[in-house]
Amino acid sequence: MNFKIVSFGDIHENLKYLDRLAKEIKNSNLVILTGDITNKGGVKRAEQVINRIKELKIDVYAVSGNLDLPEVEDYLDSIDIGLNSKARFFKGIVLTGVGGSNPTHLFTPNEKDEDCIWQSLMKGYLRLNNVRPWILVSHPPPKGTRLDKIFTGCHVGSKAVRDFIVEFMPDVCLCGHIHESYGVDKLGETVIANAGAFGNGQFINLSIKEGKYDVDLMTMR
Repeated sequence: MNFKIVSFGDIHENLKYLDRLAKEIKNSNLVILTGDITNKGGVKRAEQVINRIKELKIDVYAVSGNLDLPEVEDYLDSIDIGLNSKARFFKGIVLTGVGGSNPTHLFTPNEKDEDCIWQSLMKGYLRLNNVRPWILVSHPPPKGTRLDKIFTGCHVGSKAVRDFIVEFMPDVCLCGHIHESYGVDKLGETVIANAGAFGNGQFINLSIKEGKYDVDLMTMR
């Protein structure tokens, strides 16, 4: 299998780099959005962002972020691109996901407790049917990795996401949420990648070839 994914998130309605990303997208099989499509916006503002991306004639899947109103999750499901609590099968790969985030000190509109995050992850997992390659898409990164450290050095990722990865070992986890921890790490055998903030020109190229998963961190700044 030769497969290429472009992933980005923490868009916050800022698509100033989208035109420059068009060539990468057109050479890819799929776009994955890792959440925070809006900046405390609802369906109308999320729809504007999604429609701009879909103008590039590419398949898209997405999770919501903690800065999207909860109704955005329902909107993504209504247009059949949402991954929260889902298993989506696409051209030989399977995608599951969880949107929102674990609680933050900012009290943002789409925060969930760790038990709710775990339940969403399990709902997708139970629909997997052991299909691989399996890509988990989680707005919050797993706790205690290179990808969930804020500027103070504290780890603020999701324990439920970490526990889930350790127990079930998806091939790849794509996440976001913590802008300053844009990067790649591993948790067991799972490759994990924080796509950073698209408003900063950051995105990820994920290539799947002969059972190998290569993540390239990209920036357009």
